[in-house]
Amino acid sequence: MKIAFDAKRIFFNETGLGNYGRNVIDGLSQYYPENQYDLYTPLPVKKQHFNRFQEYSKYNIVTPQNWYYQKMPSVWRSLGIKKQLHNSRPDIYHGLSLELPYGIEKLGILSIITIHDLIFLKYPHLYKPWDAYVYQKKCIQGAHASNRIITISESTRKDIIELYQIPGSKIDVVYPAASPLYYKLPSAQEMEIVIKGYNIDFPYILSVGSFHERKNLLKPLEALAELKNSEIKLIFVGRGERYKRVMVDKIKALKLEKRVLFIENVPMENLPALYHHALASVYPSIYEGFGIPVIESMFCRTPVILSDRSSLKEAGGEGGIFVDVLSSESIAGAIDHCFDNPEFRLQKSLQGYAHVQKFHIKNCTDNLMKVYTTLLSEK
Repeated sequence: MKIAFDAKRIFFNETGLGNYGRNVIDGLSQYYPENQYDLYTPLPVKKQHFNRFQEYSKYNIVTPQNWYYQKMPSVWRSLGIKKQLHNSRPDIYHGLSLELPYGIEKLGILSIITIHDLIFLKYPHLYKPWDAYVYQKKCIQGAHASNRIITISESTRKDIIELYQIPGSKIDVVYPAASPLYYKLPSAQEMEIVIKGYNIDFPYILSVGSFHERKNLLKPLEALAELKNSEIKLIFVGRGERYKRVMVDKIKALKLEKRVLFIENVPMENLPALYHHALASVYPSIYEGFGIPVIESMFCRTPVILSDRSSLKEAGGEGGIFVDVLSSESIAGAIDHCFDNPEFRLQKSLQGYAHVQKFHIKNCTDNLMKVYTTLLSEK
C-alpha cells in the first residue's frame, strides 16, 4: 500500500498538529513497515526544519518541483501538488490537518481528511476574521471531497455531523496517540536533574498547553489565590505572548508573583518529570478536539483536573477529576482535595493510567490502519 500525506505540519509545527502527524507516521512505520509512506511538504527554511528533514529521510519526502510553488507553498498544497500526486498514484492521500488539494476527487485517488476540531466555527471570535474564513472554507471543501473523514473524538464527530450535515457513516473516530516518550518514566535521578534545572519548589500544580483565551487559564490563577495551602505553586508550560500578558496582569492583581512560574520552550523529554512530580495537572479548557496533555499527564501517573465539556470527558475517562472550570472555587476545591487526600490522588492516578492505555500508539495505529484497509476494500 502506498499512502501519501500532507506532511507540512510534521516538519514545521513543534506542538499540536505537528505531534499528531509525527505520531501517525512513526506508528505506521513501526507497526506496518511493509507500506510506502510519501510525505508531501514545502521546503524547509529554518535550521530545526532541516534537522527534521534529516530525521525523516528514510521516507519518500516530496517537495515542490518548480520555483513558483517553492515560493508559494500554500498554492502548491492546494493546487500544484495534484500533478505530482497524479504521477505518483498513491492508493490513499491523507490530509492530516483539515485540508485536501482542490479537485483531488477528480484524480481517481482515494482521500481521507483528519478534522481535529471545529473551534474556528464554534468560537470564531477567537480568530482573525480572515483566518476563520480560510479554515472554514478549506475544512468544508475537504470534508465533502474526501472519501472518509477521520476525527479524534466522538465530540468532534457530533460537531461535524451537526454543523456540516455530513452523515455519520462517513466519519471514523481514531483517537490520537500520546508520544511513546511518556510510556516509561525517566529514572528518579534523571527527573531530579530536570526539576532542579527549572528551580521548581514543591508542591505545585502543572498546566501544559498554549496560552489562549479558549484555554481559560485565568480561572486556575483565581483558584490558586483561594487555596487553603498558600505554599502550592502553579507552573505554566507553553507559549502565547498575547494572552500571557493578560495572565501576567491577573497574577499581579492577585499578588501571586511568587507562586506562579512560566516555562517556555521545554524539550519534550523534560515533560514527563514535570508531570510526574506535580500534585496534579489542570486543564481548564472550554473546548477541545481532544486534549493531548490530559493523557500525557495520566501516562505519567498524575491526575488531571479538567472540564467534562466537548471531548475532555473522553480524554479524562475514569481518571479525570471533573469540575466546573468556569468556577475558580470548584477548581480550588479539587486541588485542596488532592493535597489533603493522598489516597484519593493515588486512586485517580491508577484509574488514569489504566484508562490511557487505549491511547497507546499501537492501539491508535491499528485503528487508523483499519480505516485505510476498509476504504481500499470498498474501492
